[in-house]
Amino acid sequence: RCDARELRPPLLDELGLGHALAQVGADLGVEVEVSDRIRHALTPAVEVAAYRIGSEALTNVARHAGVSRARLDLSSAAGSFRLEVSDDGCGVASAPRGIGMSSMRERAEEIEGVLHIHVGPRGGTAVVAEIPVTATRGVDA
Repeated sequence: RCDARELRPPLLDELGLGHALAQVGADLGVEVEVSDRIRHALTPAVEVAAYRIGSEALTNVARHAGVSRARLDLSSAAGSFRLEVSDDGCGVASAPRGIGMSSMRERAEEIEGVLHIHVGPRGGTAVVAEIPVTATRGVDA
């Protein structure tokens, strides 16, 4: 059974993960500074999950943070992939509770990863997904 939520976004093939997420941010009115230190090939499942998690995190920046800039850090090392979307906005405490955070967490867990959400000491939010680079479950690409 094919679930439309799991289809591979064409932007991934056209632009690569970092630039695809920067384009998502631009479409939302958020300027995204990208740091791409991916050193290992990602499975299609990891790439699609990262795109979906990053897209939701950038949507939250646009809707709730009160800022128009975000930082995207992508890295891989020692068998793991890390995505971090951070901003210096008003923090998650002021955001209304919705399904966005739980859906990001579920996407990470579907492929054996974890999601952390941190509030900075002076505000702002960081959404961090850590995923094994070999993960193949959960997402059809």
